[in-house]
Amino acid sequence: MKRKIISIFMSACLGFTAFITGPLCCADIAGYAVYAESGDQNEDELSDPADQQDGTPASGGGDILYTWDGRPIQEDPGAAAVPSVQPSANAQLYELLRNTPNIYEKQEGSGKCTLASAVMMLRQKSIIENNATWGNITQKSLAKVGWIGGIGMRHSYTFYGMGVSYQNLNVSDKKQALIDLLEAHPEGLEVYERGLPHAILLTRYVPEEDTFYCADPGLSTEEMKLEDSWLRKISSNADQQDIINAIDAYWYVSSYKYMEIPEYGAAPDPVEPEEPDEPDINDPNYIPDNIDPITGEPIVTDPAVDPITGEPIVDVPTTDVPSDPDIDQPDADNNGDISAGPDKTDSEPKFSRVGSYVSGQFADVVEEEWYIDYIKAVYEMGIMKGMTDSEFGVTKNLTIAQAITMASRIFSTYENDGFQFVQSDDENWFMTYVDYAAKNAIITSEYSGAADYNATATRAQFAEIMGGAISDGELPVINNINDGDIPDVSPDTDQGKAIYRLYRAGILTGDSSGEFMPDANITRAQVAAIMARIADAGLRVKLA
Repeated sequence: MKRKIISIFMSACLGFTAFITGPLCCADIAGYAVYAESGDQNEDELSDPADQQDGTPASGGGDILYTWDGRPIQEDPGAAAVPSVQPSANAQLYELLRNTPNIYEKQEGSGKCTLASAVMMLRQKSIIENNATWGNITQKSLAKVGWIGGIGMRHSYTFYGMGVSYQNLNVSDKKQALIDLLEAHPEGLEVYERGLPHAILLTRYVPEEDTFYCADPGLSTEEMKLEDSWLRKISSNADQQDIINAIDAYWYVSSYKYMEIPEYGAAPDPVEPEEPDEPDINDPNYIPDNIDPITGEPIVTDPAVDPITGEPIVDVPTTDVPSDPDIDQPDADNNGDISAGPDKTDSEPKFSRVGSYVSGQFADVVEEEWYIDYIKAVYEMGIMKGMTDSEFGVTKNLTIAQAITMASRIFSTYENDGFQFVQSDDENWFMTYVDYAAKNAIITSEYSGAADYNATATRAQFAEIMGGAISDGELPVINNINDGDIPDVSPDTDQGKAIYRLYRAGILTGDSSGEFMPDANITRAQVAAIMARIADAGLRVKLA
């Protein structure tokens, strides 16, 4: 009998095609390579994977199906092949990792969850590969190649022979996709949820318990169940499946070449240089020094250049600044709860402290979170207040009407025009702000004639509306952001131009994965960060 591969991927495995390089082998597909024995087909003949993503034969109802390690999973001709739950093939590796101390660590600063999770993933990969220098992988050393200050984690980078890549998790069955990925990557996956936002290291799946485990750099240096991680904050009483469904993307180790990892900051032992022999360039075996003898590709020796992208690597700034893991957001009483404050003269600061924030006054404000300094600032400057006396509304969204309200009041404050906004008591309370914004060219006709002012504003819409309220003189450029640097924002649209302008002024920073997510909704915590930076230039973020 001949044996041929008739089905490689379950539907959740389709994402593997983006990162499997080199010859396909059984280990690459983690138990879901399915073989069939048949006497009427050639050994090298491959059937179409698209015809059998459910694991059933493409044709020939009498085929016998086998898993990658040769176990038959179907002996009933014509029946669908459904692999039974089996213990992970990586059980011994997981045991090794659990018995190795000091792998996991907490993040060193706000917004560094992606960096800390990557460190833990690369440590586990190095341990699996018997690299005794794994302890030299730290957040400081990895930041030199994987982190862009004020922006976040690179989507792809190489650290001492370990290549890391990024993928969105856009599949219908995320649970099975993560199970498959963990089988292929026992070192773990750095998974990311944009809504919080937060990243953790997903370490393993135990089928007997139907449980995922992880290391959360925001909470502990010990492994824990996924449902106990910070990702549970996506909603009240979130369980494991809710968390899995919310995961948006992941980083994974896409390549590995053994290299010893030096201690961060350690100087090499001095060595007397030797005069090299002059190479014979006519020798047929001659290989230039800047060419890898294995791959034939140029070797990048400049430590300031990313060996994957060829782009300059920017050092992490030495001063830490509050980082909003998305963009930023205002008040949502009916009118947005932003006040212009008392009249100011041109020689006075535009915004001054008019109140005092008391820790614990809002039950939904967590003192240790990234947004705390911004909420304190906008509250004390009278720019935003709580939705109630005890709730700030950290995760609440903003409407188009509230965004226009804030922009109008900010513009009036900067212009010092003393305009009195008179609100009506009906459902169209916001029209005094819309009319003012239209008259002063703060908003375009798209917003002055909006079909639904109570619609939730997107991040891009808020940026565009607020951008129209602030002159170039109030937004000096402090960041060198080139067109195209923000991966999910085009600089050629009106919204894109506004976003790039606010990035360059240090008002916007995007999320910790480097994206702006223009179509996502914006929260009051995010608006607090934006408004604080607009009002206080000292809070603006200098991106490295």
